[in-house]
Amino acid sequence: MSSNNAVLVIVGPTASGKTALSLEVAEHSGRPVEIISADSRQIYTGMDIGTAKPSPTELAQVPHHLINILPPNQRYAAGRFADDAAAAIQEVFSRGSIPVVVGGSGFYVQALFEGLTAPTADPEIYVLLEQRLATEGYDALHHQLQAVDPVAAAAHSPNNRAKTLRALACYLQTGEPYSNFLASSKAVLGRCIPRYVVLSPPRDLLYQRINQRVLQMLESGLMEEVDELLGNGYTAADPGMRTVGYAEAMQHRAGKLQYQQMVELIQQSTRRYAKRQATWFRRLADGLWLQEGGPAAVARVMKLM
Repeated sequence: MSSNNAVLVIVGPTASGKTALSLEVAEHSGRPVEIISADSRQIYTGMDIGTAKPSPTELAQVPHHLINILPPNQRYAAGRFADDAAAAIQEVFSRGSIPVVVGGSGFYVQALFEGLTAPTADPEIYVLLEQRLATEGYDALHHQLQAVDPVAAAAHSPNNRAKTLRALACYLQTGEPYSNFLASSKAVLGRCIPRYVVLSPPRDLLYQRINQRVLQMLESGLMEEVDELLGNGYTAADPGMRTVGYAEAMQHRAGKLQYQQMVELIQQSTRRYAKRQATWFRRLADGLWLQEGGPAAVARVMKLM
């Protein structure tokens, strides 16, 4: 790298082209490159199609770290990622290779380089939770918190409504359990300088790619992949199985969604996830922002290496 403690970090929303750009950069680098995945779902084994995991050919083309490291029934917090990624980066440096962090889980990247603090709660989300509190009752909200963040749910009295709503609001706003932030208050790679590359296609194009990618995932066997996971004993309650695409597919298999309803819901949920990702990446205003990959983009990225 241009600095011996700099780390190239390629981020962006889902379907923005991060994997392709990272492989192009590795191909044109004058030194060996190893990729550290910063994706909160590609860590899971058996979840390949629905997480847009790099193909076996791509994984063989460039060494990858933190992919296929856990079964879907195990939890993986941002703090643990920071520790694992920091260790992988140091190993890559020790081999004389270049580590490149690639992924769309912004909070994982933040935990690695800055540590985490829970964001200020969105007032609109609180309004929605208060409405649900009135119509569904407190027990329903606390039950949801137990499902998505059992650590936070167990950390206070079940009757502590303020903390329950705060933790649930954080999850709904960020997609990350509130307990992850509490466990990741300090950066573990503070002496390394991230050189951010942010892929940010125009929204209309990104949403078109997302809609098409969902169709391609289904054509490539997403339903069969879900069936195999269910056949191996994994359930909708497992952390990995609550991923967009898998959750809706299980609802379809359970007869709760028609096929076309499932397709549209996966597309809608993925677009919403991409919007949350894009919102987070706006904080990286000083990074190199690109609308797409390709030779011109690779040339600009190479100047950071």
